[in-house]
Amino acid sequence: MDFGEILRVIRRRWYVTAPGVVLTIAVALTSWLLVPTKYQSTSTLSLINSPRAVTAPGNGNPFLTFESSLTATADFLSRSLMSEDTARELKAMGVTEEYTAALADNAMGPFVTLTVTGTNKAHVLQSTIVLTEFATNKLQEMQEQSGAPENSMIKAATIIPPQPPESVLKKKIEIVAGATGLLLALTFVITFATENILRSRRRPVDRPDAPRARPEPVDDHTAEIALPRPRRRQPWPESTIILPAQKVSIVKDDEDEPVREQPKIAAVYRSGSGGRRSAGVDVQTGG
Repeated sequence: MDFGEILRVIRRRWYVTAPGVVLTIAVALTSWLLVPTKYQSTSTLSLINSPRAVTAPGNGNPFLTFESSLTATADFLSRSLMSEDTARELKAMGVTEEYTAALADNAMGPFVTLTVTGTNKAHVLQSTIVLTEFATNKLQEMQEQSGAPENSMIKAATIIPPQPPESVLKKKIEIVAGATGLLLALTFVITFATENILRSRRRPVDRPDAPRARPEPVDDHTAEIALPRPRRRQPWPESTIILPAQKVSIVKDDEDEPVREQPKIAAVYRSGSGGRRSAGVDVQTGG
């Protein structure tokens, strides 16, 4: 089935296709309105070395001493923030949205990215602020529990503060597109199923004792033309044609021999039933 045939089927079964398309559009609009839009806010923390480690080389700048141990500490902090106990603490503090804490992508250092996603724009920003402060306090709490000296504790600095929430439409578009595609596919399946059922009903059933019905004309502008039967050739009627007899005389140069009168000859033509003609000669003697 080519593309043109598909269009012809859709046009013939418009009473099935049209309601399906209208229903699909209505469901797509309803899904877009009912599915809530999600908003996302992010912030980024950077771990800096302790004052003891900074003053040991004599440089005094904490941003010049990013050691590999700081990256390991940042990963440890991210995993601690994603634990179930921390999630319960944050929920008690008002962070009810989904959040993530992970090392920054393609970052060559101890950078932790905090992300909060929710449907309430204002509440998402507030939850991001709470999560950022909680992560800073969590880092200090872990070091205090391990008995680290005050002058050797790693600090957390906020390099990207909580950003205004932005709409995230990817998930919403996926839901609406999925519902629309499913309903359109279902509409075309019902349309072609209706076409096959109606065609099968129009097709006559071959029975030896039933007269053959003439096929119905199809919509592709074709018609059946009945040609007249050829007339059979009628046989020639049988007839006989008799030509009049002629009298033939023969004259001899010899005077002693008398002249004899020759017999009369008549030609007879007959035609038979098969259209064939026959000829014969009928001889009549004189006297």
